[in-house]
Amino acid sequence: MFKPSCAVFVGDGTLLIRCAQAYRSEGHQIAAVASADPAILEWARQQGITAEAITGGAPRLEGIAFDHLFSVAWLHVLPEDLVRRAGKLALNFHDGPLPRYAGLNATAWALMAGERQHGVTWHEMTAKVDEGRIACQTLFELSPDETAFSLNARCYEAGFQAFCSLLPGIASGDLALQPQQGERSYFGRHHRPPELATLDFSRPSAELHALGRGLAFGNYANPLALCKVWLGGDELLLVRGTRLPGTRTAATPGTVLDVQGDRLRVATADGDLVLEGCCRPDGSAPGAELRPGLVLPALDASRRQQLNERAPRLARGEVFWREALAQVRPLQLPYPLHTPSTEDRADAPRVLRLEAVDRGPATLAAFAAWLAALSGQDQVSLAYADAALADASLGIEAWASARVPVTLAAQPAATVAQACASAESVLAQARQAGPLTRDLRLRAGAQPQAQLPSVGLSLGGAGTGSPLLLELRAGQPGQPLELHVDARAFSNPVAQLMARHLDAWLQAFARADGSVRVGDLGLLPPHEAAQVDASNDGTAVAVDLSQPVHGQIVQAAAAKPDAEALRWDDQALTRGELHARSDALARVLGERGVRPGDAVGVCLERSLDLVVSVLAILKAGAAYLPLDPEYPRERLRYMVADSATRLVVCRAEQAAMLDLPPAQAVSPDAAPASPGTPLPAVRADSTAYLIYTSGSTGQPKGVMVTHANVLNFFAGMDRRVPRDEGSRWLAVTSLSFDISVLELLWTLSRGVPVVLYSSASAQAQASGPDFSLFYFSSDESAADTADRYRLLMEGARFADENGFAAVWTPERHFHAFGGLYPNPMVASAAIAAITRRVQIRAGSCVLPLHHPARVAEDWSLVDNLSRGRVGVSFAAGWQPNDFVLAPQNFANRKQLMLDGIDTVRRLWSGETVEFPGHDGKPVAVRTLPRPVQRQLPMWLTAASNPETFQQAGEKGCNVLTHLLGQTVEDVAQKVAVYREAWRKAGHSGQGQVTLMLHTFVGPDEEQVREIARGPMKTYLRSSVDLIRQAAWSFPTFVQRGAAAGRTPLEVMQEQPLTDAEMDALLDHAFSRYWNTSALIGTPERCLAMVQKLQDAGVNEIACLIDFGIATDTVLSQLHDLRRLMQLAQQPRRAPMSVATQLARHGITHLQCTPSMATMLVADAEGRAGLSKLSALLVGGEALPLPLATQLRELVPGKLLNMYGPTETTVWSSCADLAQIGELVPLGEPIANTRLHVRNAWGQECPALVPGELLIGGDGVTRGYLNRPELNAERFIADERHPGQRLYRTGDLVRRHPDGRLEFLGRLDHQVKIRGHRIELGEIENTLASQPGVREAVVIARQDTAGEAFLVGYVTAAAGQPAPDADTLRRALAERLPDIMVPRLISVRASFPLTPNGKIDRKALAQAAAPATGAPAAPAAPTPAASAAPHDPLEQTVAGIWCQVLGLPEVGRESNFFDLGGHSLLVIQVQRRLKEAVGQEVSITDMFRLTTVAAIAGHLRGGGDTRDTAVNEGLSRAQARRALRSQARTA
Repeated sequence: MFKPSCAVFVGDGTLLIRCAQAYRSEGHQIAAVASADPAILEWARQQGITAEAITGGAPRLEGIAFDHLFSVAWLHVLPEDLVRRAGKLALNFHDGPLPRYAGLNATAWALMAGERQHGVTWHEMTAKVDEGRIACQTLFELSPDETAFSLNARCYEAGFQAFCSLLPGIASGDLALQPQQGERSYFGRHHRPPELATLDFSRPSAELHALGRGLAFGNYANPLALCKVWLGGDELLLVRGTRLPGTRTAATPGTVLDVQGDRLRVATADGDLVLEGCCRPDGSAPGAELRPGLVLPALDASRRQQLNERAPRLARGEVFWREALAQVRPLQLPYPLHTPSTEDRADAPRVLRLEAVDRGPATLAAFAAWLAALSGQDQVSLAYADAALADASLGIEAWASARVPVTLAAQPAATVAQACASAESVLAQARQAGPLTRDLRLRAGAQPQAQLPSVGLSLGGAGTGSPLLLELRAGQPGQPLELHVDARAFSNPVAQLMARHLDAWLQAFARADGSVRVGDLGLLPPHEAAQVDASNDGTAVAVDLSQPVHGQIVQAAAAKPDAEALRWDDQALTRGELHARSDALARVLGERGVRPGDAVGVCLERSLDLVVSVLAILKAGAAYLPLDPEYPRERLRYMVADSATRLVVCRAEQAAMLDLPPAQAVSPDAAPASPGTPLPAVRADSTAYLIYTSGSTGQPKGVMVTHANVLNFFAGMDRRVPRDEGSRWLAVTSLSFDISVLELLWTLSRGVPVVLYSSASAQAQASGPDFSLFYFSSDESAADTADRYRLLMEGARFADENGFAAVWTPERHFHAFGGLYPNPMVASAAIAAITRRVQIRAGSCVLPLHHPARVAEDWSLVDNLSRGRVGVSFAAGWQPNDFVLAPQNFANRKQLMLDGIDTVRRLWSGETVEFPGHDGKPVAVRTLPRPVQRQLPMWLTAASNPETFQQAGEKGCNVLTHLLGQTVEDVAQKVAVYREAWRKAGHSGQGQVTLMLHTFVGPDEEQVREIARGPMKTYLRSSVDLIRQAAWSFPTFVQRGAAAGRTPLEVMQEQPLTDAEMDALLDHAFSRYWNTSALIGTPERCLAMVQKLQDAGVNEIACLIDFGIATDTVLSQLHDLRRLMQLAQQPRRAPMSVATQLARHGITHLQCTPSMATMLVADAEGRAGLSKLSALLVGGEALPLPLATQLRELVPGKLLNMYGPTETTVWSSCADLAQIGELVPLGEPIANTRLHVRNAWGQECPALVPGELLIGGDGVTRGYLNRPELNAERFIADERHPGQRLYRTGDLVRRHPDGRLEFLGRLDHQVKIRGHRIELGEIENTLASQPGVREAVVIARQDTAGEAFLVGYVTAAAGQPAPDADTLRRALAERLPDIMVPRLISVRASFPLTPNGKIDRKALAQAAAPATGAPAAPAAPTPAASAAPHDPLEQTVAGIWCQVLGLPEVGRESNFFDLGGHSLLVIQVQRRLKEAVGQEVSITDMFRLTTVAAIAGHLRGGGDTRDTAVNEGLSRAQARRALRSQARTA
């Protein structure tokens, strides 16, 4: 009779789970599960079972009642009171037959004993371990090669089967229990094999192999020992496995017969034995001394006795040392390593004698504290040895090491006395545990092997074994200490420096009172402390704070009012004019309510107005807030809201972008109502500007900089930057980058004329292409046909009234794709009746389906109705079924079209043309009505066949084409073919190219894309041929094709898609068309595509607007399409580089980032500009040494390396690079500035020890606006200057012995990208907020040019598909500046974790660059782009691209920038090209020629000369400006 019961399961491992599941499946209940295994506990929670974590050695299970208690793989004795609480029975699983193998590790002991049979036992738990009655015992035979690993697995399965056999008895309540019978043996936890498993080769090979099998635990932890080979002295070899080769050699037992890597074959008493996985105790490979013929020494009786007598204590110590090894923290010594020379002896450490003496545990405490202070670790692990440990290992040094790992906690708040007491406690525990068994570290199984400490302390003259990286030694207490330094790791000067630092610390520690905090002890020797003080104290300068920043500019204007102050392009202002204009605007701001202390935004393009506005805001007593219109709208809006900005100086387009109410916007042209109103006095402690920097919380943070801060900065620059009457400064930096303060305000206050960099000159290029509407609706349903025709008619009216060039309708028959338009002549006649100006065209007329005379008559009628506005594109026919109308013409349709074009032309012009009559005789025909136009405007519809383009040119027809199956680059090549044929045929002009594009334009990128996605997919579904064009790049077809040896297109045609695959293909096709072949997005985004098409030779864009989006939606957003058209048709400004402007304006001074300097150095024009500079200031990011060397050779004047964060006012230090040495220093502090290098404890770091750079002095700003917590974290009290603060930069630097500061990197997740300081946390938070993303990490990597770039990593949210990398990048681009959008995003299944469960950023950074992800301009490769290089020159160029971009291959038409290229990589390509082919390609041409084919053509002398990348970048900027202009006039 079934009696349900309730049980508790205790144990580790998955056998518990299986048994628990079987128990529940029989209808029983589980009251609780207790385990130390997190996986088991999580399983229990998921099952709704109470889960108790065992942390104190035994479960408590308080308040839980249960019938049965099952102990499964729990290797500890359960408390008797817990066992007695089982209402019916407590059973334990034992992995051996009882009573023969009681205790632990039964499988290993059975194999070592040579057993041929083994078993498992479920037995009753009693007060005596493993002596209870047996509920079930199962026996089975052992195989000859059984190991502990395999036998444990068999016991696992046998244990489960045995448990299942118990369930019927448990259910019925009559489970039979039998007493144990037979000889009992017990193997305790500390029991070990004889001689600690050292192999005795005088024994039979089978006996030794049994030992090896018993100790072979596979990738599981080995609780007993590894087999060992004694090599004599303290040398030992560890063995992971043994094998019987079946051979016998007549050699002395112990003779090494063969050595193959980590495998040895050794002679035994009766045969050979193969030892596998041999290594030394430190894990290194066996040495060369192990060679065939060597006879291994045998253990003598004395040594055997010592090993066996000491084994129990060593085993007990293993419990402690196993935990100690797990606690070892790798220590990275902060001193710089060096590459050893041939003179450095690898076996001879440098020995340096110290003045400090050994003080026992106090020396350990002091040494550990010193290492902790230098490394920043709160725990320090050392290899420790002393006389007591040495005595305990005496005679068995090969098996037990006197050098043991000790880990000490080190806290700056601890007192010297507390640190010493802690060290004493640690040493007492270590001595109690005794020596460390040398094989223990390698017995961890699958767990990572613990790394032994590389830094050590040896006291009392203890033998120490192999050399360490750094070891402090003493012979006897009270004797001087010696520092032993690895000569392979540290040079002699560095070793000497370490010794001085350690000696000073040890002496200070010894002198200190026990109550002194460890963190209050100084790390610097006296002479280094004096050096730091002298450097900081020498910056004191008196600064005149009587006039605010603008006051000094006004003074300069008063001195020379007619001198030029500011120039932008061809416009200029004198100092007087600048003063007057800024005064007027300042009064306007005052009249609008601005008061001292307010923030006023300035959101303007680069222009004279920008500087006028900044000065006006300062004069009004407010702080200016830079709002770069190039930044994403949401970011700018956040800044305005966060800063409580009262007003924003901007034009209407910026006001619209920011959604500012009229009361909050001020035009820079506004005039004051009362010109004579006095301006307010401004105090030096007033905020001058509020500038936002990237924020780790996901939002930027505003830094408040006062006039006093800026005036102190000015004083610092006065002493560092040379200037004279002829100086002229080119200001290249955005106002949102605080180094613009030097370019604009310091210069104007010192009377230095400023030229505002303009990315383009006033010289205009040609305006953009015409726009027209094209209708090609795909719809088989009749439900909304009328609505589709409403879209046609209302769209035509809109086009007619808003300047569009034409309305096109197709000829399509018998197919949903375009099937609403079987007769373009009829549609055109209807359009003619409601329009007055717009052209009306057929796109296309399938000429082989019609008689030429009928075509001429029909279109002549429409030409009359429209008063001369028709045009026709002729096609040969696309859909075979159309030819049911003229089946006889199908085979020869293309020639019939070409001949028919000539016939239609003749008829249109009024000629009489003969045609066969009803009887076959010719009939002369002259068509009526006569048309209005003398010639019919004709197009030839061309797909991807270059021959059709050529034929159109020869016939003098225009071209109508599309981007289905071809790229813009393909079109450009075919247009060139067309125009060449046109020219050769002698036609006037150059012909017109019209290109069809699916179009849907709106103000919100994401919204537009999502509105278009569904209709576009439906539209694509109706056209198999369209989808076929995308099939070549669809992963399903690519994978299937690769497997079958067929093309993706063949696979698509032969293997039907599932519904899911079809939907995925449609998504793929939509993404491809949206990215590369459509105008879907905002006007700004689409403008880049329009201008790319214009550069390819396209004259007209025919916008396909009726692909399934609701009619009202399309009509409502035609205004946005009109805006795009107006943007495109504005004149484009010619690009003008920094190098050009250096020469054009006679520039003497330039400040730039290393990224820009790299660009200038790479270009001949840039080098020429640099060679004329009186001063070049480089800053904003680390200046690479090679670049500094190049600049020093080019620049005749001052070369200054500048450093400083926004929080300490622009630049805080300056290095005069008169000569370039082995590093580029950060320089000395500027006026009234102090630089400190501090460790994590706040102590000044000694020379060469990296630490965080802290900056104090008069440049330290007020801090962050409305961020008190962050201010408290980053701005700390300067204890040596009461009332002042230090700013924690987060930059890692080190001070050299001569005082120079070297930049090493960042301490946090902040990086510099091309001079912009970026908080990775802000990007990560934005990325993590995207749909489908669970976690996000962003790291900075370096490309082959040495430039930092961002890579994003994401994992998918639970239950959701992996997010699309392209979509994520687009989403980030809408919310973050371009510089903050990762170049690549990799979607991963999971992130690597550190031991404490945090994301391991270092592991991500060290991983290979993501193979998946979105490049800078993501696009699927086209067939043309994927085409291999054609000749050796193209192969050379492509090979250089691959090297620089890190790609396995590139296509000849792939765009360099689409593949992840950028400016610095362009320079790499340029240099390598010159080396490879002996020709220099100018930097301008490198940007212009963006494909392998284009560069190769240029090198041959016949390259394409059209601008590409430069114009595209310029176009985007102009699009933004024009958009705002349109918003103002709309």
